[in-house]
Amino acid sequence: MGKLISLFNCYYFIGIFIFALMVNLGSAWPYPMSRLERDPIMAGTIAATIPLTVLYLYFIALISHRLRSSGNRFVKQRDGTGLVFFVSCTALPIWLCHLLVLYFTFTAVSAKSLFSSAYFAADFWFFAIPLISYCSYLYFYPLNALFTFKNSRVLEEEQRVLRRQIGSLTTTCEDLSAAKRRMRNERDELLRTKEVLSARLSVLESRESEVLQLWRQERSVDVLFTYFQQAYLQYLPDLEGDLCMYHIVLVQKSEGVYFVILVNGMKMLLNGEGQLKVLANPWFVNTSQNVLVNMLFCKKELIGIPNRQGNKLLQLRPPYRTSLEEVYTCSKLDGWLISTRRLKDNFIGFWDYNNLRKMDESRLLERFNI
Repeated sequence: MGKLISLFNCYYFIGIFIFALMVNLGSAWPYPMSRLERDPIMAGTIAATIPLTVLYLYFIALISHRLRSSGNRFVKQRDGTGLVFFVSCTALPIWLCHLLVLYFTFTAVSAKSLFSSAYFAADFWFFAIPLISYCSYLYFYPLNALFTFKNSRVLEEEQRVLRRQIGSLTTTCEDLSAAKRRMRNERDELLRTKEVLSARLSVLESRESEVLQLWRQERSVDVLFTYFQQAYLQYLPDLEGDLCMYHIVLVQKSEGVYFVILVNGMKMLLNGEGQLKVLANPWFVNTSQNVLVNMLFCKKELIGIPNRQGNKLLQLRPPYRTSLEEVYTCSKLDGWLISTRRLKDNFIGFWDYNNLRKMDESRLLERFNI
């Protein structure tokens, strides 16, 4: 059963009273008092119309509740078809019922027929238009009915939540579509950047290939150093773990243990496997009793040492001499770079053209683990 929500609601009370006046006195406007004076039962008719209108409102609310709780697809559509269907289910039965009430009332007090052109041209519209307007209003705002039922508000609230969720999902889908478009644009931009970088890389590789080819023809270590400087030494990773031979400037032996001095000045212990690989690599030349130097980082010319007759000093290429001086003192570096008289021939022999022709630059790419 229904539950009365606001019987004494001011707006509904005024509306019901005005509707009762319109139904009974509408065609007599603007002289309603003359009809009241002429028809002695008109006041009673108006008073009876008020509870009858309340019954109509109850019926409309009941039909609205049944249609919505049953999940009627026409009501869910919220369009012109649904509106016509809803008004037909609510207003049409009430209008037919109202005609029957009028028929029996009218024939009881008058010999005239109710179904005359005068009624349908005047009084009928004062009943039909408010009725259809109210039913149309309830189609869009069902919770504003005079009567509500057990699950009406819960159902409507669930529908509101569902509509909000649908709106949220729609917004999310739009955001996802926008993000997808942005990602597509970013991907296209990355592909264009990749093409540009690939073209630049091809040019650089072509130039590096030319430099490497020049080394193989001329056997100039200066040219090979330029190649390694551009291809490998320009961007150095963290020098720890797995390393290459071109990361080592020199190897120092101390009390039977070998240490490597890397291009960044770091000094690290060389394990047994790495020791075997380094000592077997022809690019490392034993220039003194406890030091091997990577010839890639050395100049061909030796410098004489005052008061050290027969001993010479190796020259490291400026960038790496400078980087090592930031870590070690000049005297310590010079001590490592001395080429003793006994081992000087090792250094000189490396620069012999016939020896350089045998040198394989790929040996500098050999890897070892610290």
